[in-house]
Amino acid sequence: MGAGYTTIAAMAAAGDTAGNLEDAYLSEPGREGKFIFSTGDLSAEVAADPDQAIYIANTDTTPGASGAWVRQYDMLEWRFFGGETNLSLGRGDRLTGKGIGNTVITNTVDEPIIQVLGEGNSAASRYDYVQILDQELIHDGPHTAAAIEVDDAAYGIIERVKLQGKNDATRGITLGFAEIPEPVDGEIDYDLAYSWALRDCDIDAFSDWGLKLNTGGTGLVLDNCTVRGAKTIIGSSNAVIRSGQYAQIDIFNEKPGADFQFHIADQVVETIDLGDYWARVSGTVNNSGANARMNQGFFRNIHCNMKTMKGDLVYLENADNVIVEASCHNPTFAGAGNLVHFGAGATECVLECDAFSALAPFTADPASKRCIKLVKGQVRRLDFANITTSPNCRTVLRDGVVDAAEGFPIVHNGTAWNLQLLSIQDDSAAIITPPDPVGYMKVTRTDNGGDAEQWGYYYFDTRSNDIKEIASGADMELGAGVLTGTSGQDFKTTLSCAGSVLYLEARDAVSKYVVSFETMQYGV
Repeated sequence: MGAGYTTIAAMAAAGDTAGNLEDAYLSEPGREGKFIFSTGDLSAEVAADPDQAIYIANTDTTPGASGAWVRQYDMLEWRFFGGETNLSLGRGDRLTGKGIGNTVITNTVDEPIIQVLGEGNSAASRYDYVQILDQELIHDGPHTAAAIEVDDAAYGIIERVKLQGKNDATRGITLGFAEIPEPVDGEIDYDLAYSWALRDCDIDAFSDWGLKLNTGGTGLVLDNCTVRGAKTIIGSSNAVIRSGQYAQIDIFNEKPGADFQFHIADQVVETIDLGDYWARVSGTVNNSGANARMNQGFFRNIHCNMKTMKGDLVYLENADNVIVEASCHNPTFAGAGNLVHFGAGATECVLECDAFSALAPFTADPASKRCIKLVKGQVRRLDFANITTSPNCRTVLRDGVVDAAEGFPIVHNGTAWNLQLLSIQDDSAAIITPPDPVGYMKVTRTDNGGDAEQWGYYYFDTRSNDIKEIASGADMELGAGVLTGTSGQDFKTTLSCAGSVLYLEARDAVSKYVVSFETMQYGV
């Protein structure tokens, strides 16, 4: 180890005579660390580091022009910055707070505590690789700036961060910062965020949002995080939320024409604290709109207590192809909200629940289309009177249904993840590849006004191109070979098995079908 200096000023003065690659140690309390002198032109780096956290220039007329001491470190630490409570990070930066409770940073000014500035689309590489680890941060006051802002940066991790709002704090973490409208086109531009992960984070007490992924960015993973007393807002595609707890989740799409996917899993919801729903999915245009776009989302293994739910668990509006797998306690508790509400524009969405949870209320707006409620478990027909229904949502009973009545499609021992939703033009045929070469298949037309003649149960073996009817309505028939769209009778639905695949032919206007498969043998 080279010379030692007790203050930053002493180290700066020593830089006037230091040689290239000479090392030294700074012992100033809180700023300790090893430095190596570089005789290159570091004036730009020195100017960007006013706190002298990494670069300590000599006393040249232009600081850093003829060299500077450069701190040697593995990860950035708050102590390097001498009491600063607002940091700016860039490509490759890794910031640690040395553990929850070790270094608590309290910010009282209207600036981000941590701002990540990526290099944007003009950079040679879009990979910024920023890490924010082991922090305890307090955002104190009704600031416009979020506590953490990520602007035009790709690939980052926020892990083991405790973030608390105080005294009317409004915004926790913003991924993709919204700029002012451009004067030419009036559209809002965003400094986007791509592929960020939050793990083991705790966010509490922000009035606008605890976490927000703005429109235009993509890729967000929330793993074992808790957002209390604040919304989690997702305005961009490819979001995954698994485990943890969230006071309220808003998923929205305001960018017509863009694909939009999300996956939310393993949630236990005890109360609805922030509004009339726990999770809401909404878009601006659905599949039948002029600017078509497809929403594809999953809620898996979501559980709630209806006794404490005064609003809807999941509210779907202008959302396409969303599957909600939910269960609940106290399904018939008076005053509870809906397990799911299929709102206006909800198209081909599915609620899957067990027979007990199916007793909980659900509703379907008159403007929803082709939505389905799947009820699994040992359900008897005489119990069905106690399961809530909706005139705008077909209810499907499955898994060992006994004494079924005509008009209600039945799927035995099926699974929603083998479910296919098909739309077939008039006088056209669809090719279906089953999940297994041998099994049982249920086909139900969903847009025929409840016509009981548009359903059927079949056994198939694609190895021998064999398909047999077990039971079906009068408007279903079996064909042979490849179906072309006009092979079967007019005004009927025809099925065949040929070339190791299944064919489904519609000859009664544009038709919507639910097709599901199973491999367990059963009796009808």
